[in-house]
Amino acid sequence: MTSENTKSFGGKAHAGQKRLDSSDYFETHCLGALKIFEEKYSGCARMPTDVADAVCLHDTIEDTDVTYAQLKEEFGSTVANLVSIVSKQEGEQYAPFIIRIIESGDPDAILVKLCDLEYNMSDLKKGSMLDKYKLAHYMLTQAFTKIHTKS
Repeated sequence: MTSENTKSFGGKAHAGQKRLDSSDYFETHCLGALKIFEEKYSGCARMPTDVADAVCLHDTIEDTDVTYAQLKEEFGSTVANLVSIVSKQEGEQYAPFIIRIIESGDPDAILVKLCDLEYNMSDLKKGSMLDKYKLAHYMLTQAFTKIHTKS
């Protein structure tokens, strides 16, 4: 569903980034989140290809030098907007960040964040981060269900 161009762009943007276990960040996390989308959520998305691209690129604005303008030029405004919505802003606390995603009212942005969270939760066995992610996941799932049943 996601093009090789998207994967290449994301891989280059995250080049050199590692996870705590020293695995390649993009190959492990971003493509792991993409796999969750493809296996679990692609049938729920309004624009599955754009959402798949946004899942693949979800951390580019937040964690690399890639800008919104670059994403828009390369992938269009839909993908750029989705990535922007799920990008934590400098100084933004986690709870307001999750609330901002919900308040966007964009079910596709919520799907992008759900895939990110589900991948993150699969790495964690216990602790406060897992609890925080579980709460965010619950809030986002409730919001998605509410928005999705209106349409």
